[in-house]
Amino acid sequence: MADTTKATTLQAGKAQPPRAARIDLQAVLLVVLPILLYLPSLGFGLLGYDDDAYYLQNPDLRLDGLAGLAAVWKHVYYSDYMPLTQLTLWLDAKLFGVEQFWGARLHGLLWFGAGTLALRALVARITGRPGLAFAAALLYALHPVCAPSVLWLAERKNLVCFALMLWSAERYVKAREHNNATLGAVAFLLCAAALLAKVQALVLPGLLVAYEILLRGERLYRGLKWWGPFALLCGAFLALNLMYVRDDAAHVVAGGSRVAAIATDGPILLHYLWNTVCPLNLAFFYMVRELPASSTIGWAAWAGFLAISGLLLWLARERAQFAFFWITGLGALAPTMNLFPQTFTMADHYLHWAFCGWIPALVLLADGCLVVAAKHFAFDARRSVLAAFALGLAVLTFLRIEPYRSMEALMLHNIATQPQSANAWSRYAVLLHERRHEPGDKTLTDACANALNAPDAARLQVPLRAMHVMDLAEGLYRQGKGEEIGALLDRERPYFTGPWALKGILVQAWINARTGSPRQALQVLGEKFDAAHQEAAVKLREQCRGGETLPDARAPLVILQMPPADAYTQQFARQVHYEILEILATAHLNAGDSEASFDVAAVLVNLAPGFPPGRRALAAAYRALGLPDAAARLEGDSKGK
Repeated sequence: MADTTKATTLQAGKAQPPRAARIDLQAVLLVVLPILLYLPSLGFGLLGYDDDAYYLQNPDLRLDGLAGLAAVWKHVYYSDYMPLTQLTLWLDAKLFGVEQFWGARLHGLLWFGAGTLALRALVARITGRPGLAFAAALLYALHPVCAPSVLWLAERKNLVCFALMLWSAERYVKAREHNNATLGAVAFLLCAAALLAKVQALVLPGLLVAYEILLRGERLYRGLKWWGPFALLCGAFLALNLMYVRDDAAHVVAGGSRVAAIATDGPILLHYLWNTVCPLNLAFFYMVRELPASSTIGWAAWAGFLAISGLLLWLARERAQFAFFWITGLGALAPTMNLFPQTFTMADHYLHWAFCGWIPALVLLADGCLVVAAKHFAFDARRSVLAAFALGLAVLTFLRIEPYRSMEALMLHNIATQPQSANAWSRYAVLLHERRHEPGDKTLTDACANALNAPDAARLQVPLRAMHVMDLAEGLYRQGKGEEIGALLDRERPYFTGPWALKGILVQAWINARTGSPRQALQVLGEKFDAAHQEAAVKLREQCRGGETLPDARAPLVILQMPPADAYTQQFARQVHYEILEILATAHLNAGDSEASFDVAAVLVNLAPGFPPGRRALAAAYRALGLPDAAARLEGDSKGK
């Protein structure tokens, strides 16, 4: 048996150096190769997505010493409690600063290398075949699906959690092999650390149970004392997350129901499997059609995926090992499927998780098939096939790096590969909006129209949807297509209900103010400028009307009373309030009442000095009042801010 195992391993040469030296050389190669491959990205800045919030808008990163170390353990970020990942970002800020990000990117690549080594160690531990483990780890390290987790700095959590989770699994397997409680304790601590890096580590107990059933062949209760503590830890962490951390449960389930979401996942799984073996047309955002629960396409796709899985299992020589890795990959992917409402229905950084099992399973299958082929053709092609696949994946990954230089480049590439993706068009429209394109600019109008008319437009987040509706309406008006605005509003109104109703009112008023009906906007929003605002306006008019003193020189005369809610809801309510005042000021100006416009805009600038649209509205009011110098000062400050 030992001779057979040695004969079927993937070896790099005939003469074998000592084991320790060979493994060390492989380890260096697996860590260094990705660094060399991703070397062009070390000079990239932030992508401009939520990585801005993690690095530039995170006050914890500005704290030094114990205060900074303590802060990362206290706060929730984007509905995730991940202090260990935040600690790595804090170290980035302290060691490298937040002006350039080469150090942060190199730090992320080291975590990627740690995950690669963990995958190699786990596969070697399970199969007893170091050569096969090296092949699996090499293909993982070079695979272009991993690029978003490496290049998008906000996904550091993927890299940290993946590495810690796989090292925990490897230590657990060794502990079971040697009946060593100390190694079991190390595995448990690594599991806890993985949970504190990203909640995705909740899948680890399932991986351990699969190992117990498929590879140890024991009844579960006999290993309960080993895997039980992991299940209890993850269960407690999940319960605490649901009670105290997760505040994003309002995401809509794909297709409108859990059953529909499962149907929708069928084609996604087939697409994921295709992207694993043939990653030729990858994208940041994918267009996914949400399917109804009765969809024949959805359930046929599920049947196809299960049939492929059964066929691969039948072809595998080591079926128990193949089944373990295949189920491990599917289980690791499960939390990112749409049975649990996702921000995006499909993404490469979701598929990344399946690689802990799918790549080893496919390498195991390919190795067995090539061994059989070698008996018939008297030629062992395993090294040649591995080299060809590794080179091909490396080229595809290298070609994928450049678009991540900026969000604009990435979205233009995404639009080229997924022209029907609502999120790709939406993000491109956001970039154009933030650059203050002229009203009616065809590029912006077309981007908004494409986002709102895409097959998966229902997945757009409501705040972004509101922005696109307003930009599109103004563009239609400027292009002489005002008659289409009513139809646009009628079509979009159902998206602004429930907690988003106030945003719907704002959208309606904004469009009225910008497209020739300012008095209707005043009627809708007039009551929002209440007595407290009017009292503050009187004081600001006395001191700031002449333009020598600007309203932001005064302490805020009005304090917004936010509803008792989570931080995200409060931030949203505050932003909507600011936008309402900006629209009201614009409507007054368009209606010919520059004095009233000044009052509203001055209160807004006094209340929120850092809100650029408010400063622009006040500048417009100053200009209408014949005070261009004050307007220029405000517009200059706005650019600085």
